[in-house]
Amino acid sequence: MNPPLNSRNASDSVFASFSIRSFRFQWFADVLSTWGFEMETLVLSWYILVETDSPVLMAAVGALRFCGTLFCPFAGVIADRFSLRQVMVWLRVVLTLLALVIIVSDVFGVLGPAIIFFVAAGTGLLRPAEQVIRNALIAETVPEGMLANAVGYSRATTDSARVVGALAGAGLLVAIGIAWAYAVITVMYLATIALTFKVTNRPPYARSPATPVKDLVTGFKYVHNDRLIRLMMWLALLANVTAFPLTHGLLPVVAREIYGLGEVGLASMLAVAAVGSLVGSLLVAGGLKTGRAETFMLIGMVGWHALVWIFVVLPPSTFAWVVLGVLGFASSAAMSTMAVSLLNHAKPAYRGRVMGVRMLAVYGLPVGLMLGGFLTEEFGVVTTLSWYGGIGLVLSVWAMIRWKALTEPRFVRQFD
Repeated sequence: MNPPLNSRNASDSVFASFSIRSFRFQWFADVLSTWGFEMETLVLSWYILVETDSPVLMAAVGALRFCGTLFCPFAGVIADRFSLRQVMVWLRVVLTLLALVIIVSDVFGVLGPAIIFFVAAGTGLLRPAEQVIRNALIAETVPEGMLANAVGYSRATTDSARVVGALAGAGLLVAIGIAWAYAVITVMYLATIALTFKVTNRPPYARSPATPVKDLVTGFKYVHNDRLIRLMMWLALLANVTAFPLTHGLLPVVAREIYGLGEVGLASMLAVAAVGSLVGSLLVAGGLKTGRAETFMLIGMVGWHALVWIFVVLPPSTFAWVVLGVLGFASSAAMSTMAVSLLNHAKPAYRGRVMGVRMLAVYGLPVGLMLGGFLTEEFGVVTTLSWYGGIGLVLSVWAMIRWKALTEPRFVRQFD
């Protein structure tokens, strides 16, 4: 059994969520899973860029890895209706099998762009669903007072993965080749599956007589009718279209064409951004009160887009690398607090579906990546990303003004 959840001392601790046994196992499983994912991301992106010399194809690999966002609302229905642990185990088993495809293909000498695209697409179908289940598990495992703490540490797994995964992926690719790099990734995934079996297997909520499709429609209606949740969904879409493309797909072009760097240099740039994100996640985990999450979310969104613009217009310099790190910090401040706000604001029976719709916003990333790839080939990466940062900044400021209007007491009384 988990320890009592209402202890004030436990809730005030920097490591409050780790007092819960199930969260400890989930967190370590998530660490290995996200580390492996980030290693795959760097290895596959760099392989395609070197083999094809095409920013568009490289961006397409990044875009494919998020194609499953279209099905995340269904994953949210599953999260609200079924046992989450079993769903997570099966997702991770299939991800492990996909990693084995790369190893076997390289051993038999048939590895090429087509297989890379196949694995990227298969992984992309499953990864967003895994994130939905992961967030639902956190909300079920920890009490409301620990939610910011738990989400902050959960976000830190992703941020630490961008440091460890990027550096390890580049180092292994250079030192031992793609097959052995994927052998390490496969071992990490197997360990993740073993740890997931230790997570508390919460029974599903009492199932309604409604069909899954009707539950899905109900979830969309719930999101649409809640104005604050709806605005957060819009902000998530904006971030994925205009801010994430820099660090999640177009940074290899920046590294090679502006900074003249190879795969190790690219990994260093990814690591700098990830270190900033990690610091942001740890600060959210260590000091943020759940009720203040919305303020940090809005400030983070504005700062993040401003820093995207600043980074790409600066000439290569030490200061530009510092800006990249601060950019990572702002991104984490925005996205971790958005997850806290959504989980805290949504009714428990709708959390899975709310996070499923939230993951649907990630589909903006492949759109931003593909558009960015074409614009980069036409106008250059600096012009493309400065447009992204400027447009995102203007719309983020508008969202901040809109949020203030929606939370005015007069407006709340009118629409509650």
